[in-house]
Amino acid sequence: MGWKNWPYFFKGGIMFSLISLVTGFILSSSGGEILLILTHGIAALPFILLYTLFDWQASASKENLLITLFATITYFILGSIIGWIYGKIKNRK
Repeated sequence: MGWKNWPYFFKGGIMFSLISLVTGFILSSSGGEILLILTHGIAALPFILLYTLFDWQASASKENLLITLFATITYFILGSIIGWIYGKIKNRK
């Protein structure tokens, strides 16, 4: 089953999550923790709330990795929704 045969929701989820992973790893490796939180801000909001609620002590690299992970999952869901809507519109024609 090639890329062309995949459902649109899966294509959208994969594309959005890859963009999230690439930007997350580039920003965390360059030391841009503030930029990482800004770019993944809304997507990483559940992690930030849990982090402050339970007062977890983690190193900066683990924190950046977890923010990127939460953002990737959120962006996969967002991309899946957009892909699903796009598939519904495209299949009407």
